[in-house]
Amino acid sequence: MTKDGVIVDTSVLIDFLKGTEPCAGMVSRLLEKNHVVTTGLIIAELLQGMKNLKEEKFIAELFLSLTVLEVGTV
Repeated sequence: MTKDGVIVDTSVLIDFLKGTEPCAGMVSRLLEKNHVVTTGLIIAELLQGMKNLKEEKFIAELFLSLTVLEVGTV
């Protein structure tokens, strides 16, 4: 968890997109509260797994609503 929200892992987002519980419910609740943040790597992993235009549109809309954290080196 960050001060701005929760970084939801790719596998959890995949379960959310498939509607698999308990992940779908937890992510939905976090999204309602604007508590989900993401990274470029998570976006890239989900984009790699898209199967059709419908998935692409849904994922694009999802990521437009999220804060994207910049991941760098220390």
